[in-house]
Amino acid sequence: MKLFIKLLIIVGMLGIISCAKSIGYENNIPVKEGHDAFAKGNYEKAVKFYKKACDTNSGSGCFGLGLMYNDGEGIKKDYKKASRFYKKACYMNYARGCGRLGIMYQYGEGIKKNYNQAEQSYKKACYLNDGNSCFRLGYMYHVGKGVRKSYTKAAKFYKKSCDLDDGSGCYSIGNMFANGKIVKKSYSKAAEFYKKACDLDDGNGCFRLGTMYRVGKGVKKSHTKAIELFKKACDKSIKASCYNIGLLYDTGKGVRKSYTKAVEFYEKSCDMNSSVGCGSLGLMYEKGRGVSKSYTKAVEFYKKACGMNIGRSCVRLGIVYEKGTGAEKSYLKAIGFYEKACDLNIGHGCSNLGNMYENGKEVNQSYSNAVELYKKACNMNSGIGCGNLGRMYLNAKGVKKSYFKALRFHKKACNLNNGASCSALGIIYTYGKGVKKSYSKAVGFYEKACRLNFQTGCENLEKIQNR
Repeated sequence: MKLFIKLLIIVGMLGIISCAKSIGYENNIPVKEGHDAFAKGNYEKAVKFYKKACDTNSGSGCFGLGLMYNDGEGIKKDYKKASRFYKKACYMNYARGCGRLGIMYQYGEGIKKNYNQAEQSYKKACYLNDGNSCFRLGYMYHVGKGVRKSYTKAAKFYKKSCDLDDGSGCYSIGNMFANGKIVKKSYSKAAEFYKKACDLDDGNGCFRLGTMYRVGKGVKKSHTKAIELFKKACDKSIKASCYNIGLLYDTGKGVRKSYTKAVEFYEKSCDMNSSVGCGSLGLMYEKGRGVSKSYTKAVEFYKKACGMNIGRSCVRLGIVYEKGTGAEKSYLKAIGFYEKACDLNIGHGCSNLGNMYENGKEVNQSYSNAVELYKKACNMNSGIGCGNLGRMYLNAKGVKKSYFKALRFHKKACNLNNGASCSALGIIYTYGKGVKKSYSKAVGFYEKACRLNFQTGCENLEKIQNR
């Protein structure tokens, strides 16, 4: 970790070297000696030379000294002193000094938080052609952080940032074209800016361009290109990109299906705290796809995903605890996870919770509570919830018996591919429960139930065909 931080600082210092020429300090010998000392890891010497350069009014030297105080290399970390040297560098029209000063004003590091001063510092840095400061200024206008929100101004500064080869600016102006904010919506224009962002090593730009290739928006659809771009973004720690690669390998879209590869990328995304990545990884361990089946591991990853509010993973945890597979059976814990899933608007969670009330598992049996939860699930288009609700109306549990409502909810459930409800509709039409008998309709529903692998539907189909 310490080595990684040092590398980042070295990259920052190399930026000073590259910028020095454009600012006019390329002939400042102490600055050059400071850069050389820093590159060799002689931080104390670097501080000495940067200080000497700064004392002779070198903006580059003051910036270098500020950066060292900022990061605490070869000198005690001191944000207050860092801000002082950034301010001096900015006063000498050193663009990156103004940019860093803006950051310190925006976040209150070593200096009192002041959005107005942050805006002014970014403006000066942007005027001096610091692309990243143009991006930061655009973002302030975009979200209205300390300034009056203005998409027009945001677009202006994002565009300048991109023209100055800042990837974040290109990515942001691409988003504006994709969403039609201020500019006319244009997926082709968005793709153009995402490509430039990606070429400038902006991971988000690579990811968004990849999604456009995956669905064919603004570019010709290509899963091969999508994966290539997702991999580039994943290498830049874009967790959503790692997850998407895993999903493509999991489903075999555009690539040869490989559960092993899917697990590899789900794992990467989960390590970056991708909630959906952790949930998908849990499912792979539960089903034994690409890894040895392990309920213990499945529970571990479902818990992580559920903790990040992935409702489907909360449902899976509830099922684990209700059935006692991979964890000690606990209806109380199952209820807790179903409740959370239901609160996160996952219909399956509401339906399973309703089932706990219907059967009195660790709660007082209550058909009325079960009905309310099945209704909620059905309203979220849960086939299981609609099917359970239809069954309650058919059997007069918690509600007044109604063949009409039973038919209505079972039909909705069957349309949502609930095989049990398709089979139930077959029975309703076979015996004429609240409807006119119709063997042809019954056969149609039994056939669908059988296609959905509901065994009772297959058995009922065989019976009615043998009559």
